[in-house]
Amino acid sequence: TLTWGRGEGGIQEIALSWIDDGVEEEAEIWQLRLENERGGVEIAEDRGEAMFSILDDDGETLTCVEGGDSFCLQDGRFQIEVTWRTRDGQTGKGRAETLSDASAVVWFFNPDNAEMLIKVLDACVEPFDAYWVFFAATTNVDYTLTVTDTASGVSKSYNNLLGRAALPVQDTFTFQTCQ
Repeated sequence: TLTWGRGEGGIQEIALSWIDDGVEEEAEIWQLRLENERGGVEIAEDRGEAMFSILDDDGETLTCVEGGDSFCLQDGRFQIEVTWRTRDGQTGKGRAETLSDASAVVWFFNPDNAEMLIKVLDACVEPFDAYWVFFAATTNVDYTLTVTDTASGVSKSYNNLLGRAALPVQDTFTFQTCQ
């Protein structure tokens, strides 16, 4: 139960905990939905749900393989794959042009029409001790962007729903895998 006082707004936090069992398994996906509002509170339709996943951190190490379906950043440590789908049922893989060891632009339909900019930044210094994934997409196409740390096996997928403007991502906590 989340409770706001009269006239109060702002952010409420929900704390979740889990047990690290040491077993290699798929990510567990959860959906959080706010409902049963009372006292004049209204939940915006596009803000009342969130999907999140608990990532497996017991995976194997991999080798980043660059090719038509994927590309590598941070000297091959991170493998990136993008799949997309349009309203009329077209599907495909995102293609990338690497700009530097830390960033790339991705296109879906035509190399002259960039759909997203992706950066994987090395923030493996105190107090951060993580790799950061930032990206921004200029599309309303359905896509799934999957980032895999080949050294730890940790993988995370980011999604955009068909017909919705893509929101930027600033993930500074998933890849706390510096060691």
